[in-house]
Amino acid sequence: MSRGSWHLYWDLRKRENEYDEVLDVARALLDEWELGNLPGNIMDSCFQLLEDARYNYQSVDDKKMELTCTKLLHDCLKEQHRILTWLVELLVLKPFNEKFGAVIDELCGPLEELIPEPVKEFLSPSDVIKTMASTAMQSAIQACITAGDQSTIPEKMAGYFQENGVTIDTRKMAEMAATKQAKKDEESKTPEGQAEADAAAVEEALTSE
Repeated sequence: MSRGSWHLYWDLRKRENEYDEVLDVARALLDEWELGNLPGNIMDSCFQLLEDARYNYQSVDDKKMELTCTKLLHDCLKEQHRILTWLVELLVLKPFNEKFGAVIDELCGPLEELIPEPVKEFLSPSDVIKTMASTAMQSAIQACITAGDQSTIPEKMAGYFQENGVTIDTRKMAEMAATKQAKKDEESKTPEGQAEADAAAVEEALTSE
């Protein structure tokens, strides 16, 4: 299976030029050199997903396909979320921050001049506004991507496994999600975790207003 994964990986690499059309469309929206990393990012992700599934099937799950496929489905969703987050933030968040930041710098210029220099080291109205706006935009992006994860992809991927005779036990995915949430809750009890939780609550309150 490992040899098969490598063959699949290099077969994908040979077809990398097929991404050119997609990249041309993306560059029409934003001329950003980092977009060229998208094909490699996807190919590396596919290879790693297969390798992880191979290891789980042979070494962890006692060759139980339903367990391995549940984990693969979970890992695919995580990778999809990661790649979409990277792509959308590159196409949307980065230009937003650049353009919005320039506008705020100009609008807040007169106000900045009234603030004493020592105070500017820890308080800048323009920086505060830019940080709040960027955080709000990032939260909106995450909400959209998460909604897509939950409403479309799981159903399609689970359907694919079902068509191929593999029953996905969704309770396993629910257990994984519960374990992850319990771990986050436990970490939030530490002083550092509590500070992060408080900051997140403040950001949520600001964006909801």
